Amino acid sequence: MTFAVMSDEKKAHLVELEELRLEVGGTQVIADPLQLIRTVRVPVKVVIGEGSIQVSQLESLRTGSVLALDRDLNAPVDLVVEGQVIAKGVIVAVGDKFGIQLTELGPKKDA
Repeated sequence: MTFAVMSDEKKAHLVELEELRLEVGGTQVIADPLQLIRTVRVPVKVVIGEGSIQVSQLESLRTGSVLALDRDLNAPVDLVVEGQVIAKGVIVAVGDKFGIQLTELGPKKDA
């Protein structure tokens, strides 16, 4: 593979990199390629609903103001990774913190 790299002088130059090989001399070095990223942490969000308000309403928000969201009270919440809904669930208590108990896995399929 060839990549452009910026040097200290702010000039780009090409660098040749070898392909990542899972075998060396016929011996498999990495049995499971996903093993390389399984410990990477990814941020997740739980979305309970969305709404919109006019800027004038935004300016008048005060402590105690209530905003209506687009989701019914009993509807599941979304577990989102990188903007994609990956699961749905219900809000639960985990000790003194919020949690989500998953009820559906995978993206929503259009009917």
